[in-house]
Amino acid sequence: MASLIPTRRTVRAPVLDDARLPPLVESVELGPGEDVLWHWKQTPHGRQITGYTILKPRLQPALLPG
Repeated sequence: MASLIPTRRTVRAPVLDDARLPPLVESVELGPGEDVLWHWKQTPHGRQITGYTILKPRLQPALLPG
């Protein structure tokens, strides 16, 4: 029987084409409707993932009877 409870998911950090350094963050766990915005910096050795921001789902305003 399938669970009706929304599950969390793991999202791996993107692999940057020019990165010669490993990311400081390898993955993040997100809840239902969440998304991730990856932070990176440019170094002499290429770009490196340095952190992230979890983007929460936007609540839709309730429709009021008219």
